[in-house]
Amino acid sequence: MKQLKCTQCGASINAETLTCEYCGSVYLNSENKTNNSKKETKPEISVRELSNLELSKLAKTLTKASYRSEIVVILFMIAWTSVAFFMFVNFLGISSKFKGHGFGGFGGDSIFAIVPLIFAIIGVVTIIRICINMFSGNISKEIKLIENGDFETAHESLEKREEKKHNKNYVVAMILIDYFKLNNFNEAKHHIINLPQQELAYFIKKSTVILEIADNLGVKTPEFSFTNFNDINYHGGGYSVRF
Repeated sequence: MKQLKCTQCGASINAETLTCEYCGSVYLNSENKTNNSKKETKPEISVRELSNLELSKLAKTLTKASYRSEIVVILFMIAWTSVAFFMFVNFLGISSKFKGHGFGGFGGDSIFAIVPLIFAIIGVVTIIRICINMFSGNISKEIKLIENGDFETAHESLEKREEKKHNKNYVVAMILIDYFKLNNFNEAKHHIINLPQQELAYFIKKSTVILEIADNLGVKTPEFSFTNFNDINYHGGGYSVRF
């Protein structure tokens, strides 16, 4: 390489660094720009290794539903529906067993029977909806595929289910597969960015793995305070999710 002189101070420029040792100026040419662009490329993302079994356990932990509150609501709605149905039967006078007790004795064509009937229907519908929500998002089939090492099929299955109806369990399982097994970092990043804040906080509370993945992928996550699951508020610095 020919001898280079600094255009600022006239001193010789180091041929290896292309930097003036006296004034610090950098000599730029097409070759140097090419070298700089190579140096500026982001380093490869380092992913800690997880066995198929470890990944499936992690997916189970993150997607495991908490049935305690749902069961309490179901029991309450069963009591609600039973009382409403008892009142409905009493108002109509269908059964002599109930006639003359509580709210009975209005006759078979009483218009008052409509109100408890509506309450009973609301109770039944609510119970059905809660049961559906409890069992939706079950990914046991995909977890089995993960255990067997069939990550592509598991991912495709979750993707199809997510396209039909959004469920946070589908999304977090795809993030885990993309990040730990398929190296689809852009897709994992996309899923994290598009995950609703309340759902993101839910997973971060369950495990710090999603936070670890977000940090490694350069996704900025808001600070969460876990005190009340139902509240999510925005303040100047970001989101505050209360559990």
